[in-house]
Amino acid sequence: MTGHRPHESSIQHERLARCEALLDGIPAPLAVLEASTLELIFTNRRFVELTPASARTVYDAFPGAEAEIRSAAREAIDGKINRALRLSLRSGQRTRVFEVVLRALGDERPACELVFAGVDVTEREQLREDLAHLVGELTSIFGVIPDAVRVFDRNGRVVRTNAQAVRDVGGSGPATLAEQVEYERPFTLNGIPVSTEYHPTSRALRGERVRSEMLRVHRDPDGERVIEVSANPLRDDMGDVRGAVTVERDVTDRLVLLRALEE
Repeated sequence: MTGHRPHESSIQHERLARCEALLDGIPAPLAVLEASTLELIFTNRRFVELTPASARTVYDAFPGAEAEIRSAAREAIDGKINRALRLSLRSGQRTRVFEVVLRALGDERPACELVFAGVDVTEREQLREDLAHLVGELTSIFGVIPDAVRVFDRNGRVVRTNAQAVRDVGGSGPATLAEQVEYERPFTLNGIPVSTEYHPTSRALRGERVRSEMLRVHRDPDGERVIEVSANPLRDDMGDVRGAVTVERDVTDRLVLLRALEE
């Protein structure tokens, strides 16, 4: 006895139902659009949750972005790969931001249907704004610190300096630790020259924490000055040293006053 072969249309219907269930499970808004009118043919669950219930076209779903969507749709109909659009959508008490692409569905040109796919980047954009705000605050603090601050990469190159560090050396300043040592010609209070290898910054780049080390350095046009140097390694998430930060304070006048008091 032979089994009954299911009708081809029922197989296709079953496959379509599985496909729709799969798309509904994707946590990003997806839709299939009629190319000429941009009417919504199919939308997944996430698209429905985010957009107005009355939306019949993608313009209704993202009001205020008609010009950008229309331009991207024209390119997609011709098979072009357009850049991602950034669209905003009011959802509840907050505005959500999406990066959206439109692509032709199938190989027919001009395309009859388009695929709309979006990624919710609201949290990423908020983090970017928070980071920019934090960087702005830190930059302001960094600029007004009365001590000279330099940040070095793991190879001893200067990647950041504050205003006081620039004033100490004049001009743009040394680009590397080796150039700084060559310019300042540091030596200890006992008169022992300090090479690049034994400079507090080099030691910090090897993982050492240096605190309040006193050095005599040459500074144009002031001549010899006494500075107090502290250096700390900068580590990555794995604990490896990726750079160092050095703070220098000119204590020449303080030492002069201390000697005067002693006398």
